[in-house]
Amino acid sequence: MKTTMNKPISNLQIKAVHATLGKIGINDSGERHEYLSQFTGRTINSVKDMSSQEANRILSVLKKEPVDPAKRIMSQEARNLVGEIYALSFKIPFLNKDYSELESPEDVEMNKAKISSWTKRYSKCRKPISRMTVDELYAVKIQMRDIITAIKRKGGVQ
Repeated sequence: MKTTMNKPISNLQIKAVHATLGKIGINDSGERHEYLSQFTGRTINSVKDMSSQEANRILSVLKKEPVDPAKRIMSQEARNLVGEIYALSFKIPFLNKDYSELESPEDVEMNKAKISSWTKRYSKCRKPISRMTVDELYAVKIQMRDIITAIKRKGGVQ
């Protein structure tokens, strides 16, 4: 007899996971996969990697949590800060040296991963960017501006 742990996620569950995560402000695929990986305790590269049981569990947990309007505002502010950090990263040669802002979706995801890797190693909070609070994101933005200023002083960025 097949258990639900081995039963693949259904298309209806995939849509429900996307919609439910979207309601709490997790719309970016990288952030979604990281969130689901933490929840399941294993690497999730696509919602389709989840089992039916895992989908049911996360949906039941997330539906119990009321969506606080203040969290939505914070979430929007966080998304705005991440966008600003992403744009600043193109002015830092060692971070996004060979990329432009007009790359393919795969390049965008690679750039996000590079930024997240950098924040885990060099930011004060030592977290991936998708797990930072608004205050931590603001601190990273300031840190990146300081790096850009230092590079400009040395004549490295236009």
